[in-house]
Amino acid sequence: MHEPNDNSSSSFNLEFTFFGDVFEEIIDWNPPIRYVYTAQGDGFPIKNYLGHFEIYKEGSDKGTLKWNMHYSHVEGQHYKKIIPVILPPIIEESINLLSPMVSGVWSKRIVHN
Repeated sequence: MHEPNDNSSSSFNLEFTFFGDVFEEIIDWNPPIRYVYTAQGDGFPIKNYLGHFEIYKEGSDKGTLKWNMHYSHVEGQHYKKIIPVILPPIIEESINLLSPMVSGVWSKRIVHN
C-alpha cells in the first residue's frame, strides 16, 4: 500500500508471475457496494485497464458480485491467448481477498460473458 495521493486515492503494487510489478490505484471504494480501480505496469499487457466490482444485494445475507473490466487492448499475441485462461483464477483469488473487506463470504459461482 502507498499513502493516498493528492486526491485521497489509495494505491498499491501487486507482483504477478506473468506480468511483473503492477500498480493499482483505487478510484472508488464504497464497501460493501463498489470497488473501482485502475491497473498499469511495464509488463502488464492489458492497456488502459479499469476494473469495477459492484455488489447487488439479494436479501439480508445474499448478493451478486459483478466484475466488469474495461480496457483498450491487450498487447502481444501470446497474452491474448493466455489471459482468458489465467484470468478466472486471478479473479477468484481477488474475490477471496476482497470478501472479508466488505464483510462478505465468497460462494463460488462464476459466470463469464
